[in-house]
Amino acid sequence: MTQTQRYDLSIYRAIGVEPVNGALGAEISGVEVREIGNPDVVRELRRALAEFSVLFLRDQDLNVSELADFAELFGVLGTSPLAGTPPAREARVGQLVREANVPGDVRNNGDRWHMDRAQEEKPPKGFVLYCEEAPAYGGDTLFASLTRAFAALPPQMQKRCAALTGVHSMIGVLDVDGTAGPDRQSIDETPRKAEWISAEMREYVRKEGKHPLVCRHPDTGQPYLFVSGAYMRRIKELPLEEGRELVDRLNRHVVRPEFTCRFRWRKGSLAVLDNRVTQHYAVNDYAGFARRMRRVELEGDYRPVRTGAP
Repeated sequence: MTQTQRYDLSIYRAIGVEPVNGALGAEISGVEVREIGNPDVVRELRRALAEFSVLFLRDQDLNVSELADFAELFGVLGTSPLAGTPPAREARVGQLVREANVPGDVRNNGDRWHMDRAQEEKPPKGFVLYCEEAPAYGGDTLFASLTRAFAALPPQMQKRCAALTGVHSMIGVLDVDGTAGPDRQSIDETPRKAEWISAEMREYVRKEGKHPLVCRHPDTGQPYLFVSGAYMRRIKELPLEEGRELVDRLNRHVVRPEFTCRFRWRKGSLAVLDNRVTQHYAVNDYAGFARRMRRVELEGDYRPVRTGAP
C-alpha cells in the first residue's frame, strides 16, 4: 500500500514551500526570480528540488537572459546533441509554441507520458519551463514520481526489476512523421514518410540506450524506477514479448494517480523539473487557444547506475 510522504517543512526558512500532494511537487513562494541574490534561497531551492522533484513558482516576469540565469542555479545549460557547435547562452533557451489554429487532433510530441531523452548515456538532468502565454483553460502538465512508484512495488517485484536493464529509444516518441506513440512503430515500418526529417535526425531517432531498471538518485540516494514511458522499448534480458509486457505493466504503474501531480499554467508560471526521477505529460486539450512556453534544458551530469532493491 502506498503511504503519503511526510515532509519536514521547518527546514525551509528562506523560501515558502507548500507540497502539492504526498507524491511530488511543491509550490514555492517568497521568491522573486529575477532578483535572487541570497545564497540561502538558492540552497533551499536546490534542496526542495531534490526532495519534491518538481517545483512551481507563480507570477514571474522574466526575459531570456534572466530565465537562463535562473536555470543555471540548478545545472549547466544543455543543448541538442544535433546542434553541432554549442549555441550561445541565450540561444539555449528554446521555445515550445502551439498556435490557436492548430487542430486538436494534431499531436504534440509531449502528449504522452515520457522522460526526455532517456536513451542518452547521461539523460538531461532536468528542465526549466516558463509560460509566456497560457490557454484560457487546458494545456496542463502532469508529472509522475519514479521514486514513489518504486517504493510502492512489492518486494519481489523490486528485486526482479533490480536485476534487469531497460532499452530506450526516441522511436516511440518521434517517428518519421512526428506522430508516433507507444505503438512501437519503427522508422522503417511506418508507411508515412516525412520530408522534414534529415538523415542525421533519422540516425539519432534510431539510437538506443540501455540503463538499469532500478537506479539510485545521485543527490538523495533513493532508488527509483528508470521507466521512461514512450521512450522505453523493451527489456534487454527478456524475450521480446515478455519484456514488452513488463514495460507496459511498469509504465501503467508509475502513472497511477497517487504518484502524480498536475500543474495548471498561467502567464508567468515557472517550473523546475528533475528529469531523472520523473515522467511528464503535456495535455493536448486546448484547441483554439495558443500556448507559448520557454524551455531550458539542464545538461546531464550522471550516468544511471544499478542499485539493488532495499
